[in-house]
Amino acid sequence: MVDSVILAAGYGKRARKYSGISSKGLLDVADRPAIYYGYRQLVDSEYIDRVIVVTNRAFQADYENFLDIHQSPKSELLIENISTPDNPLGAVATLEHAIRSSRIESDVLLLASDNVFDFSLDDMIKHYHEVQGNLFALYELPLEEARNHSVVTLDDNLVVRYKEKPDIAFSNYIVTYCMILNQETLQRISPWLKKGGNPDRIGQFLASTLDSIPLLAFHINGRWFDIGSERYYEEADRYFRSTLE
Repeated sequence: MVDSVILAAGYGKRARKYSGISSKGLLDVADRPAIYYGYRQLVDSEYIDRVIVVTNRAFQADYENFLDIHQSPKSELLIENISTPDNPLGAVATLEHAIRSSRIESDVLLLASDNVFDFSLDDMIKHYHEVQGNLFALYELPLEEARNHSVVTLDDNLVVRYKEKPDIAFSNYIVTYCMILNQETLQRISPWLKKGGNPDRIGQFLASTLDSIPLLAFHINGRWFDIGSERYYEEADRYFRSTLE
C-alpha cells in the first residue's frame, strides 16, 4: 500500500488576481474544487492507504468543509502551524512536515492541489510497482512553456537530466506535481533541508538524488493542467466542462 499526500498549504497569491480565492486547490474547475480531481481518485483507489491533505491555518476551515462534503475513512487533514503568507513553509518542507507529523513509513504518492488531470492514478501506481526507483507523471509542453516547470531529458524512460525552471528549456518533457517517491528518497529530505536545500524546490531535491535513485517517467494518457496561471486555469475549466457535455 501507498500513502498519499496532497499539498494545499500554499497561499496562492497569484491566483487571487483572477479568482479572489486564496487557496488554488479550492478554485472552481467545472463546478468542482481543483483538489477534487486527484482526491477522488485517491480515496477510491485500492492501492492507497491514507489520503493526507496538508494545509495552513488560514485555510483550515475551508478544507475541513471540503473533507466533510467528500468524506472518506482514508482521508485526514493536517494543519501546519508554522508558515505565514509572507513566509510560506515551501513544498519540500511541507512534505517533510507531513512525513514526520503523520508518521509516514510507506512510499508516498505526492500531489499538488492545483494540479488538475484526468489520467488514471491507479495505472501509475501499478506501473510504479513494476519499476525500481521513483516515478513521476510526464507531460509535454511547448519549449517556451516548459521552461516554467521542471524540465527533463530521458534515456528510454530514465531521467538523465533534470532542471527546475531553466532559463532556456532543453526539452518538451516536464515533471508534473504527481509523483511517487520511495522511502529511501523520503528519508533524505530532512538531511537535505538541514544542509541548506531550498524548502520550496522539489525539483532541486529530486535532482540531488538522481545519481543513486533512478527517476522514471510515467507517460500520461490524458490531460494535465497546473492552474497556477489564469490561462491554464481557464483552459482546465473549459476542458473539464467539455467532458461533461
